[in-house]
Amino acid sequence: MTGPRPVPFPATTHTPPRPPPRQQLSGRFDVIGDGSAPHPRSVPPSRRWLIGVVVLVGAAYLVGIVVLGGDEAREAVAGAGTPALAGAVVLQVVVTLCWPLVHRASLRAVGEDLSYRHALEVAMSAFTVSHTVPGGGAVGAVVAVDRLTRFGVPGVAATAGVALTGPISLTTIAGLGAVGITAATIAGEVPGTFLVVVLVVLAILVAVVATIVTALRSPALGERIIEAVARRSARLRRRAAGWRAAWHGLADAGPSAAQTSAIIGWALVKWGADIASLAVVFVAVGEEPRLTVLLAGFAVSQVLAAVPLTPGAVGVVESGMVGVFVVFGVPAGSAVTIAILYRVVEMWLPTAAGVPMLARGMSR
Repeated sequence: MTGPRPVPFPATTHTPPRPPPRQQLSGRFDVIGDGSAPHPRSVPPSRRWLIGVVVLVGAAYLVGIVVLGGDEAREAVAGAGTPALAGAVVLQVVVTLCWPLVHRASLRAVGEDLSYRHALEVAMSAFTVSHTVPGGGAVGAVVAVDRLTRFGVPGVAATAGVALTGPISLTTIAGLGAVGITAATIAGEVPGTFLVVVLVVLAILVAVVATIVTALRSPALGERIIEAVARRSARLRRRAAGWRAAWHGLADAGPSAAQTSAIIGWALVKWGADIASLAVVFVAVGEEPRLTVLLAGFAVSQVLAAVPLTPGAVGVVESGMVGVFVVFGVPAGSAVTIAILYRVVEMWLPTAAGVPMLARGMSR
C-alpha cells in the first residue's frame, strides 16, 4: 500500500534586491534613496571640452604674460594712443573675416565648397588651437580637417584644401617680405645677407606649394601615397578604395592656375589688412610706419610663428620683430612696445574670440 504522494513545492527563482532609487538634489550630487552615500554626477562631455579649452587658452595667455612681462605689456597698452589702437583692433577684425575666404578659395580649388559661417568656424578654431599649443600649426591643420569633414567635406578634399591654405598663405607673406627687404637692400638700409636668407626661405616655400599642386593633379602619385598609408592597418586598407576615387576626382577637378590665384588673392587681402594693423600700431607709439620696415618685420613675425617653440610662438616672434625693427633704425624701446602691442592685437584678442567656436565644435 502506498501513501499519498508529496506535493512538490513550486520552484522559486532568486531575484537580487533592487538598489534604492536615486534622488537628485539641487547641486552636483546624487544621493541614494536612504540618503547615506552621495555620488558626484558626471560632467557632460560638452562641458568637459569647454573647461579643457578655457584652461588651454588660459595657460597660453599665462605663458605669454610670463615671457613678455605683465608690467611691460600693461604699460605698452596704457601708453599707446587709444584711437589708433582701436583702429588696429578694427583692422584685425577685417583680418579675421578674410580668413574664411581663403579657406573657401582653397576648397573650391579641390572641387568643394562651404558656407561662410562654417568656414569662419573652421578658420577660428584652427587659429585658436595653433596659437595656444606648441607645434600649433600642425595641430591647427588637424582641427581644420576635422571641422571640414564634420561639415560634410570628404576627408581627402578637406586635407587637400588645408594643405593648400597654409603653404600658399605663408608663401604670399614671404614674397611680400622679400619685396620689402629687396627695397631696403637697394637703399642700403640692411646688408645683402638679409635678402639672401629671405630668398632661400621663399624658394623653399614656393617648392612646397608647387609639390602640393603637382601631387593633387597626379593620380599616379596619389596611388603611391594611398598605397603607402593603406599598408599600415586593415582599417586603412578598407578605406583605400574611397580615397583612390576621391583623389582621382581631385586630379580631374584641379587646382587650376585661376583657382590658385584666387587663394593668393584672398591671402594678399588678409595680409594687407594685417600689415595695415601693424602700421597703425606704429602710429599709436609715435613712430613712422615705413613700408620696408612693415613688410620685413611682418614677414619675419609670420615665418617665426610657423615654427612655434612656445604656445603661439610667444617670445620668439616678439624677439624677431624687435630685432628687425632695430636693424631698420627703430629705437629699441619703441620696437619692444610695438611688438608687444601688435601681438596683443594680432594674437591674444583673436585667440580669445575663437574659444567659443572651438568649444562648440568639440561638443558636437
